[in-house]
Parts: sequence; structure tokens; C-alpha cells
Amino acid sequence: MVVPFVVVEVNTYVYGTVMKTRLKKTDWVIYALKELAKYGHSNLTAQNLAQKLGVSRGSFYWHFKDVRDFEECVLQEWKNISTEQIISDLRADTNPETRLTALLSKAMSAETSLERAVRSWAATDKHIAVVVADVDLRRISYVEELLEALRVPLPERRVRALALYWASLGRIMIANPKFTDLTTKEVEQLASLFVLTRHMG
Repeated sequence: MVVPFVVVEVNTYVYGTVMKTRLKKTDWVIYALKELAKYGHSNLTAQNLAQKLGVSRGSFYWHFKDVRDFEECVLQEWKNISTEQIISDLRADTNPETRLTALLSKAMSAETSLERAVRSWAATDKHIAVVVADVDLRRISYVEELLEALRVPLPERRVRALALYWASLGRIMIANPKFTDLTTKEVEQLASLFVLTRHMG
């Protein structure tokens, strides 16, 4: 499952120039997501993050074996907040139609900077690209799962799931803010387009 297409805003602490308490691993990861969303992957260096957090680079290597280990932790957290948490929250609703509408509402109103940054990063690093491809699969599979619960015929499920996911990803590329959000009514209309079963005469 997956809540595709969404980018969740990252909340983090405000750090001063000098940290008075030892940073935890999660502090590094959450702050890195904020930096990634705002400045891109080129800012995710141990030196840059340590300087901004007001600590030595030794703190970085205390928590992470190496840069690749750090990147994997950052991507895992991105996957959790942009996909797994959303799917988990949606599953609390037993009605698949309202789940689909809620998913689309989140996807079509979410802040997009983090999703853009991760995908830009993936375009430059094959290891990152593998993780992003896995997230794509997870999200599309979840949409297919929702459509199956809505009794959409198997031959139509995949193409509808892909169309929805492509729409959500396309949204993050649109520069004109007039075309980046949908009203509640429009989200419901969009959901209905993918739920209706085509009757063959």
C-alpha cells in the first residue's frame, strides 16, 4: 500500500549554535530530512550538518557507520513518514471508498519539497534510486489493494492505480500554484472516476 505521492512536512527541533545535550540518532535523521527538503541532497554532508547542529563530526560517526548507513536511515524515515504511516492511519477506516478519498486528499494537498528532493537525489545515485523504486512499488500496490476492495475488475486495477500515482507525482512538478491543489469536492470527483466500474454493453 502506499500513500503515494505524498510528501509530509518534516517537523524538527530548532537548534542553536551550541547543543547543550547529546544528539540522538533520530535528531540527525529528522534534521537531515529538513535540510534535504529545503536545500537538496548536496547539503547532507557530515560536516555541514554537524556545523548547523552545533556539534562535532564525531557525533555523526558515533551514530552512523558511514555515509551510506546515514543515507539509508534518512531514506527509511522518509519512507515511514511519506508512506508507511499514512497507510497505517488509513487502515483504521474500514470503508475502502473513504480510504481512497482520504488518500487522494492527502496526496493532492501535501507539501512537495521533500518528495522532489528525494527524487532529484535518486536521479544522481543508483542506491537511492533503488529505495525510491521500492517505495513506488509499495504505494502503487496499496492503491491496487484499495481498488480491489472496491471491486474494480483485475484488468482495470493496475492501469487505474498507475494513473492515480502518476497524477500525484505529476502534481509535484507543476510550478503554477493555481493547479497544485484540489477542493474537497474535486477530490471526491477524482476518486469517483477510478471507482466506477465500466459496464460493457
